[in-house]
Amino acid sequence: MTFSNNKSIALLFIVTGFSLIFSNISVIKDNIKFINTATKTYGKVISTPFGKFHPDIEFETLNGETITFTQNGFHKGYYVDDKVPIIYQIENPKQAKINHFLAIWSISIFIGVLALVFLFAGIFKYKNSSKS
Repeated sequence: MTFSNNKSIALLFIVTGFSLIFSNISVIKDNIKFINTATKTYGKVISTPFGKFHPDIEFETLNGETITFTQNGFHKGYYVDDKVPIIYQIENPKQAKINHFLAIWSISIFIGVLALVFLFAGIFKYKNSSKS
């Protein structure tokens, strides 16, 4: 690759890193708003069709509505009949989450790490392209 191509790729990585950072700010703000306005309750794991890290959870809202949702991803893992802390919005209870740090913040953490990888790779590539 030529000198200018290396710098162009490096700059693309840097721009992508900053774009991910700015996108993640929106995700963080949404999470904070969700947490600050959410209602807490408990649900029960009714099935684990894809393993303990993807439980189907059922809970009852303050309005008496029974909601079932699947929690994907990062948390300690649950088994059928486990009691699970839930956090949800009264106006949108189907968007409930397990009230666990990683269940709430895993997407933001992933985007943040990805942003840093792009940013540092771009900076490293940019600095090294000027040595060529």
